[in-house]
Amino acid sequence: KKKMLALIGSIFFLYFALTLAEICPNGHFDNVTLLNEIPSTLRIGTYNTYWLFNAIHSENHYMPWKTSEEVANHFSNVASQILDMNVDVLNLVEIEGSCDVIGSNLISKTASSTNRQLFIGLSKDTATKQHNGLISTIPLERSLDFVDLHLSYPQPYSSCYYDGLERNTGLSKHYVTMFKLNDDTPILLFSVHLKAIPNDPASCAKRESQAEVVIQAILDEVAKFEGKRVGIIVLGDFNDYDSNIHDFKGSKPNSQVVSRIREQLNLTNVLSTLPDHSAYSHWWDRNNNDIIDKPVELSLIDHILVSSHLMDAVSNVKVQTSNYPSGNLSFSDHWPVTFDLNRDQAIALHASLSPLSIHTCFNLSSLNPNSCSGHGTCVDDDGCSCNDGYDGPQCASFSCPDCSTEGIPSSAQPSCSAPGQCLCKPGFSGPDCSLQYPLCHGLSVSDNNVCSGHGTCILKNKQSLCDCAILNSTAHFGGSNCEILFYNTNDTSLQPYLYTLVIFYVVLAFLWFVSTSSIIFLFCKYG
Repeated sequence: KKKMLALIGSIFFLYFALTLAEICPNGHFDNVTLLNEIPSTLRIGTYNTYWLFNAIHSENHYMPWKTSEEVANHFSNVASQILDMNVDVLNLVEIEGSCDVIGSNLISKTASSTNRQLFIGLSKDTATKQHNGLISTIPLERSLDFVDLHLSYPQPYSSCYYDGLERNTGLSKHYVTMFKLNDDTPILLFSVHLKAIPNDPASCAKRESQAEVVIQAILDEVAKFEGKRVGIIVLGDFNDYDSNIHDFKGSKPNSQVVSRIREQLNLTNVLSTLPDHSAYSHWWDRNNNDIIDKPVELSLIDHILVSSHLMDAVSNVKVQTSNYPSGNLSFSDHWPVTFDLNRDQAIALHASLSPLSIHTCFNLSSLNPNSCSGHGTCVDDDGCSCNDGYDGPQCASFSCPDCSTEGIPSSAQPSCSAPGQCLCKPGFSGPDCSLQYPLCHGLSVSDNNVCSGHGTCILKNKQSLCDCAILNSTAHFGGSNCEILFYNTNDTSLQPYLYTLVIFYVVLAFLWFVSTSSIIFLFCKYG
């Protein structure tokens, strides 16, 4: 029995050793010579490379590339895009966790006068096996580190309409690292790839808790500097919209993912400077026609959040769309996002800040978002300044409002879970549970079968109804429950086919008439 346990243990150790050997959080090539000095203008970006995998090596069944030729073409296109961007620090999303594969198929193709070092961090995504990585022309101060932190969802503030069980989640695809503009200007770089599907309630709620993981992890990192200021950059595929940005199709977030990270860490989205018509980074080919149908298929879900005090040093913000052929997924279904950071200006802005004042409230640092029960600010040792609606030494007390008939008060359960927020029956929300949220044909918005699985349950003029899916320019679902498939006969693209069909039947009728007439004539003549 002991030998069997030892054998099993050896197998697991070997598996994890081989897995970790594939990644390179400390860099891939030993002979790379990086820049000795941070350039005066530092270009930083993020790029979701859309399954940058080797088909033969990975054996990943989710991957769209099925042949060696498709893989080689994809690597070549991504490499050309990276060369055209001329970026110094580039975050990579959706890459294979193999430094040999990415190094030989990508880095070797981006060779130029400036060497680039490849880093790939740990991932715990067992489904897709995707990793986040980094290409850098400048030295990093630390490896790409993984934060193993899990939090429950939904969050108390959640606006995702998730009505399932409380669960835990972590952040399976991310890393945190650091570089310095000079000895007194450290910059923390946190890469994220959050849970997909922006408007799905369960994914939305999970993503909000992943955002809290990001916040907690960064605050823990900041606390290590013991009051010294540190710049922060959070970048990657957030799979969500920013409420401060009107993107190309006017997307609005159901969640508070981006806003929570921005507000809790005092960051600004560099993409907020883009005009509406340029504010998109992702293409979802919703009708699979290989054509970018504007604006409904374009949205902004890749973001770069930067410490607000550094924004005056930010310029030349771009979504790199110019080099993509329309409808060509062999590049990616995302466009890279970049910005320029003026080194000297950023250093001066950073130096003008006063040191952080760090206190301890009831054994928790003032940098910990859970200090003062998460409902206030630790302004002095054991001194909390409470948010509106909360009181008590640790901001843990609050009073409940009068709930409507749709609330759930009972002797064993308080009538509210937060100040001004009642516990509501399914289908209702709001401070006093008087607001009804979508419940279509008895099913909640989070049910996979709502609207027959062919639409989204929404509220319009205080009424729940199904917003049915459009398949393409010729077909869409309709009916009160999206149960009927309609075809658009007014679509002009069908007219040539309809004309051909009409001519075919006219000719067929003519031939039938001629043949029938001939038979009748012969019968009458010859009896």
